[in-house]
Amino acid sequence: MDKQTAFTIADKIIWQGHNNVTSWYTCTCPSTSSGCGTNNAYPQWIAVEDDDGNVNNGTPHMTAIYAAFNRHAMACATPTPQNSGCSSGPSTAPTLSGTPGNNSVALSWNSVSGAANYYVWRSEGSCDFGRVKITTVATTSYTDTQALNGNTYYYNVQPVGTNTDCIGPMSNCITVTPSAPSCSAPTFGGVTSVSNPSACNAGIQVNWNTPSSWGTGATSGTFDVRRYTTSGCSGGYNTVASALSASTVTYTDTTATAGTTYYYQVVAINNCTPPLSSTGTTSCSAAIIDTVGTAPTGLTNNTAADVNACADTGVLITWTANPTNWGDNGSGTRTYTVLRNGTAISGNLAYGTTNYTDTTGTNGTSYTYTVRYVNGCALNATTTGASAADNIDVTPCPAVGNTLLVAKSGVGPLVDLTWTAVTCADISNYRVYGSATYDATFPTNWTLLSSPIGTTYQDALSSSYVAYKLVTQDICGNISN
Repeated sequence: MDKQTAFTIADKIIWQGHNNVTSWYTCTCPSTSSGCGTNNAYPQWIAVEDDDGNVNNGTPHMTAIYAAFNRHAMACATPTPQNSGCSSGPSTAPTLSGTPGNNSVALSWNSVSGAANYYVWRSEGSCDFGRVKITTVATTSYTDTQALNGNTYYYNVQPVGTNTDCIGPMSNCITVTPSAPSCSAPTFGGVTSVSNPSACNAGIQVNWNTPSSWGTGATSGTFDVRRYTTSGCSGGYNTVASALSASTVTYTDTTATAGTTYYYQVVAINNCTPPLSSTGTTSCSAAIIDTVGTAPTGLTNNTAADVNACADTGVLITWTANPTNWGDNGSGTRTYTVLRNGTAISGNLAYGTTNYTDTTGTNGTSYTYTVRYVNGCALNATTTGASAADNIDVTPCPAVGNTLLVAKSGVGPLVDLTWTAVTCADISNYRVYGSATYDATFPTNWTLLSSPIGTTYQDALSSSYVAYKLVTQDICGNISN
């Protein structure tokens, strides 16, 4: 048995069997001594190691224990020293190898017949002393994650059977010193593109690809996004995003000032100690300007007018198609909305529409009409407005009254009719009627002779008309009495 295995077995037996040992041996001085008493060390040790409750048929390492005690004349011939109970246990030593890591050591060994588990031993002094069992595993590998970079460690592996007294030979001892791996910067392409995804809302989108490698010794990393105001990403900068996850490949900067030219840089930072970084092959983006929508400006005021003063035809509202500036940077859908006394009366009228007729108002009531311009950013501005009413004229102009004069013309066989002009803004013309009798029903039995716009009319003296009547007519066709 090798000394390391012997030490392990002895250490186990001493620990488990020392409580009942009152003396290592009994001495009858000066001639005789014996270690075979019930509470002497030898009987207690073999009792502790016994695997079946019968020391007479031996224990797993009885001959080795006997030899050790016999060298000091403390062994007992009875029961007969013999090894038993571990015939199916491990009897060969595994071959151990180790690989240093970053604050870790990866151990592996070959499988040993009869082994149910393996004890893993570690020492920080040497292969010969100071070993501590750090784990028990059923597999043939183990990674010690409690090792520190720069420290030297000594490892052994020992097989053990289903009976934990059946300990096999210790493996070879290996020496391993873990250390941090050497690191290199990420292999990174840098920023791939910048864009202004919305002409209406604040935000510049920065895009990049994940590194083809985070670098030697690194397993992952993060990204920072920097914003510059100088070409080539020189001079001072603002870090607008930091520690973005390794899977992130886009970021929208909503803190930019609209109208300002910016340049962006993406930094890939790996998880080495200390971290190493790269701004990539393309270390600076092209120039980009953030645009933000504003309400339309420079509106021309709309007009409003009665479509037909003589009929219920509504009020026509008109406006220009474009303000001076729509404020949407050319994006989105532009519409118009017509409002009457501040309340919308139209839907969203398509861009290019320049008029709308309101037929839903109360006749004769004046309303203020405005037009709201809605740009592609859903921002709007409204005209000052104009007032109009849908009127229906049913009131005739005043009658001529007693100003109609009838006299024989001095230039021939004619009758001259003259009258005083009526003051009326919407007068269209006069209507001259003639009748053969004075008391004929008007207008049924009267004949329309003329519709002059002036204040005179001549009739033949020989005509059959002896009576004349004159009325006014306005532009809506209303006739006076």
